[in-house]
Formats: sequence, structure tokens, C-alpha cells
Amino acid sequence: MRYLASIEINDVLLEAGAKLNGAFLAAGLIDELVLYQSPKEFGDDGLPMFEANGEQLLSVPPVLHLIDSCQLGGDTRTIYRSN
Repeated sequence: MRYLASIEINDVLLEAGAKLNGAFLAAGLIDELVLYQSPKEFGDDGLPMFEANGEQLLSVPPVLHLIDSCQLGGDTRTIYRSN
């Protein structure tokens, strides 16, 4: 991330698994979160969206504010931002 900042790349789209998502969130590197959710359920075997140090919950969750939510076909897109 420091290298990207050094070459003036200020926006990064992160589409990853729970561990990388959790690491970015725990490090305070996420300032906008865009979620696409389907009404389909995965049941008890569904994977977490964020995982930090092997845990599904962060000890200090970030404060994110709802910016927008809309329907896209049968799915929902929700946007959250920090600050």
C-alpha cells in the first residue's frame, strides 16, 4: 500500500476473501465498503465476509455510515463510508 501511495495510486478495489478483507479493515485501510447481496441463503456453511486473526469479529469494529442502498434486479447494493 505504501508503494501504491508513492506512485500516486490512491484508490484500490479490493475483492478478496475474509482474511484479506479483515486485514484491510483492521488496519483502517477501508474508507468505502460496497456490498452486493443476494436474497439467497447459504445456510450454516456460509463463509464470513471479514475475519481478523482467525476470528470472525474485530475487537474494535470501524464506524461506517450508510451512504446508499438500492435494488439491482433481485440483489441489493449497499454503500458505506468511514467519516
